Amino acid sequence: HLNIGGSYFSTSLSTLRRYEDSKLASLFSGQWEMSKDDQGRCFIDRDGSLFGYVLNFLRDSTLGLPDNFAHLDQLLQEAEYYQIQPLILSLQLAKSRKDRH
Repeated sequence: HLNIGGSYFSTSLSTLRRYEDSKLASLFSGQWEMSKDDQGRCFIDRDGSLFGYVLNFLRDSTLGLPDNFAHLDQLLQEAEYYQIQPLILSLQLAKSRKDRH
């Protein structure tokens, strides 16, 4: 169970470790002591409102954003923080497409 900036998520370790070179995979590798909230959930001080998009990408490797999604830059920052290269590339592509329109 995760607490990302006050938003709660449940997922498997294999999902969090999907991209082995990512910061998330490193954080959940067992090598590091994770901060925990008072309910025992792993705590990461990042934007919880955007983490659902990160988690969905980890689950199926597709970028499922609504047509009117207005937070590409912020989501790209989160992807860069978590160092998920395939998500970074997908967001950069989506951003370039949006900029052309």
